[in-house]
Amino acid sequence: MDAVVRHRGWLVMLVVLCVAILAAAFGRRRSSHLGTGRNEPAQVSFGPLDPRAPTVRGLAYTNGWTVAADTGRESVAVYAGSQAGHRANGLLVIVRTDALGRRTTRAVVLRGSGPVTLLRPAATLTTAAAAGATLRFLTAAGRFGTLALASYRVTL
Repeated sequence: MDAVVRHRGWLVMLVVLCVAILAAAFGRRRSSHLGTGRNEPAQVSFGPLDPRAPTVRGLAYTNGWTVAADTGRESVAVYAGSQAGHRANGLLVIVRTDALGRRTTRAVVLRGSGPVTLLRPAATLTTAAAAGATLRFLTAAGRFGTLALASYRVTL
């Protein structure tokens, strides 16, 4: 009985050490080549001359905001302006690229607002944070609004 009591402390320490090693081995984030780049540091681009601005049919471009993972796999971009055919309507175009390179584009029309200009957002550190960001913008009429990227919801 004395031997069990005497070695119990060592057994407990050995079990805790094994659990810590297993937690470190299996709890580690998977490598980014598996497409998990959601928490990678991001490169932010903002302004009227964004070199990544795509040719979006029907957009008269004002400015844009792009956040891309350092690996270049994932990105979130918002392009602001107006509808090319109806300058009285503002237009926000959201382009997302996932880790597999699939691109989705969503356009939000702001009827009667005139051209829209994005305001410089706070620094975004990861692409995951960018995907859920809320951006502010200014309409040609001088009204401020927000665009929630998680839901594509616009408020004026």
